[in-house]
Amino acid sequence: MSYFNIILLITCLCLGIRAISDTGKLFEPLKDLLGKVLPMWLWMPVIGCVACMSSFWGTIVFWTIEFHIDNIINSLTIVKWIGCCFSAAFFNEMGWTVLMVLRELVNVLMKK
Repeated sequence: MSYFNIILLITCLCLGIRAISDTGKLFEPLKDLLGKVLPMWLWMPVIGCVACMSSFWGTIVFWTIEFHIDNIINSLTIVKWIGCCFSAAFFNEMGWTVLMVLRELVNVLMKK
């Protein structure tokens, strides 16, 4: 799988998890429960922070793809893994910001 496809997959997964755990959504209670049970350093990358989520979920996605689909491990794999996680963090934050701006715009337009 290509580098950019992995980043896109990580970003879609993280944004999806964040969207369904947002206020008033299906997994909001789970997010709140994990926020009380898990230490902050673990809660943030699992479900609490959309940019931080790329480190946890990106690692799972990346190594699953590398071991089970591509079955290719070489000297650049670690660099590729770190690059995917950092790149996905950027796109996660950008994507979530765009979604929040669109949500506010819809709310403003619905009030008129």
